[in-house]
Amino acid sequence: YGQPAPHNRHEPLQISPGFAQSRMVRTTRGENPREAFIIAALLAHRQLIGPFADDLAELALEGQAAEYVRQAVLDAIGEDEFADSHGLSRLDSRLAQPRIQEAVTLLMHLIRAGDRRKLEVEADPDRVSDAIRQAIVLHHRARTLHSELKAAERALAEDATEAHFSWMKDVKA
Repeated sequence: YGQPAPHNRHEPLQISPGFAQSRMVRTTRGENPREAFIIAALLAHRQLIGPFADDLAELALEGQAAEYVRQAVLDAIGEDEFADSHGLSRLDSRLAQPRIQEAVTLLMHLIRAGDRRKLEVEADPDRVSDAIRQAIVLHHRARTLHSELKAAERALAEDATEAHFSWMKDVKA
């Protein structure tokens, strides 16, 4: 009574059809927790937006919510709205738009427990800056490896040689 049924580790976890259709699951598909952290950390520590503006502009994001928020921030920077105290309130008004606000809320739900402390006002800005930089580097590496894996898989499919198989194994490793 009240105890969940034991789960066999060898069977894949199944989610109920009702939960699979819930708004939470449907809207988080395609979103990346690392992207969510980068965006959320910059919003929580806005003094870091300027130093990371170029990185933010060059960041290739997979998630639609992350892209909406990133674009709102870049638009504010691009229009020189962010440069002064009036700019911060203008950025706030951009972030308050329903579509953007929904995206920010979604991203906040994706932040891992260990990263939530970095979003607090009291967090050390240098540590937050280092965490953002590390997340950006890892994001670039992951995208590069994913692209290389796809290329190796295509090469193996086109020409099943030992060299192509070895290349694919190396990339996966």
